[in-house]
Amino acid sequence: MFFLLYLAAISAALMTGITWLAQLVIYPSFKKIESSNRGFFRQYLNRGGVMYLLYMAFELTMAIIVLFYAYQAKAYLWISLGLLAFIWAVSMGYMAPLMRRFCTSHSAKEVDRMVWVNWLRTLAWTARVVLLTLCVYANM
Repeated sequence: MFFLLYLAAISAALMTGITWLAQLVIYPSFKKIESSNRGFFRQYLNRGGVMYLLYMAFELTMAIIVLFYAYQAKAYLWISLGLLAFIWAVSMGYMAPLMRRFCTSHSAKEVDRMVWVNWLRTLAWTARVVLLTLCVYANM
């Protein structure tokens, strides 16, 4: 069980790191992409999106598995799963449509929206890592 919990915490930490990188570096740099490079940008988003979705799916799978095998800190795990559901809702409901719009409009306004909406995911993922770290220590 501890190994699964540890793996879940590591997967959440990986997604948190990726999201902080996107928040502070990648999304703001989209303002510097020339309109003529839209094809490259669309290709980048498609490939990156597939990898991002695979990581998210792994993280969700681990969160569900760990929830059913946990003995201690179960409340933290439920809260963590709720945060993950929120992250998925924001990702699929807001971020994916924003990125599709950005591929066609290429406006700085869309980048600003992506950065703002991504703050929701960044903070939720950060909170998940804190909760899962507490769970790891509670189960040591």
